[in-house]
Amino acid sequence: MPSVHIITRTTRSGAKRYLVRYRLGGRESALRHGGVFQTMREASERARWIGGELAARRVPDLSIERPVGVTLGALTERYLATRIDASDKTLKTYRQAFTRLGALAEREPTQITVADVQEWVGALARDGLSPATVRKYLDPLRQALDFAEVEPNPARSARLRLPRTQAEEANPPSLEHVRVLVETLPARYRLPVRCLEATGLRLGELAGLTWGDLDFRASRLRVARNRTKGGTAGRRWVPIPITLLAEIADLVPAEDRDLSAPLFPDLSHTGLRNAMSRACRFAGIPAYSPHDLRHRYISLLVLAGVPLPIVRQVVGHARASVTLDVYSHVLLDEPPELLAERRRWVMERHPGDASVMPRDGHETGETEAPSGFPGDMGDTGLEPVTPSLSS
Repeated sequence: MPSVHIITRTTRSGAKRYLVRYRLGGRESALRHGGVFQTMREASERARWIGGELAARRVPDLSIERPVGVTLGALTERYLATRIDASDKTLKTYRQAFTRLGALAEREPTQITVADVQEWVGALARDGLSPATVRKYLDPLRQALDFAEVEPNPARSARLRLPRTQAEEANPPSLEHVRVLVETLPARYRLPVRCLEATGLRLGELAGLTWGDLDFRASRLRVARNRTKGGTAGRRWVPIPITLLAEIADLVPAEDRDLSAPLFPDLSHTGLRNAMSRACRFAGIPAYSPHDLRHRYISLLVLAGVPLPIVRQVVGHARASVTLDVYSHVLLDEPPELLAERRRWVMERHPGDASVMPRDGHETGETEAPSGFPGDMGDTGLEPVTPSLSS
């Protein structure tokens, strides 16, 4: 028989919320949402009204009983105003997501169901948005409904079906292609590109490096958690060849360095990507992006036999399975001595150690860069030459 009851929930902030639920029939009928209230008195009033409708054999029309409150569209503006911790880039993404809410923007948050969210997700996919973008837009909706203290949150339901994402495909350049690329790039981009190839950093991580992130004694650099992709692996230390580190040191005298200043202050994401695209086109090699240099770095570590937990730690992957799934099948025709030297360099300086380990009986921090390490351009045939493009 029809029934109505009240459930007490505690929000993340510790506040009490009272949820009204009812059924039109027996236990075999679906459980329906009757509203969320801040006080038991309000919830009891709603439950009595629904009980009266059920007793009269009517389906409760909540749009008549419940006054119109704040819409989701209006609430998103209030939510964005509270995000004083978010970067401008994050806020821009959230605003883009909220402009595509469609009919959801006119609904009250507590009236939004899982079916409504599923329909919205499907509409985004039909509009041609990539699976990754759909997932990126769903996250702000989840947070906005959390902000409205909607319990349970329909955007977090396990019943939601999201478009499938394609597995990332590694497209690492060969050693010869790296050499040609560096030769062809304008001079101001050569050192950043060599750093990307020699460390496996993401472009955003490289752009965020400061002088205070460099450890000249241990030949390594620090990537802060807030500069990683989604804070995936927290702070990590990444080995960097000594010769490459020496070139970086020559950019600014030690006494003039501001430790909070960016290492490459003029490095632009768009500028570097466009420069690499032009260089590849002029050099007659396949088009490579900055992230392809990261693919190369990780692929070489895997080929060299560096244990996956250490690879994950050095490159900042959230899980070792990501490394295995994407890079275990990549084949690169690289000199065996290059792979051996890269393995030795990373194993001796991986972030599991508090300091650089001694090698060949020398004191830590006093060793030379490995002769086969791609970051050491002079030892791998990547001598800087006059570029074919103007610098």
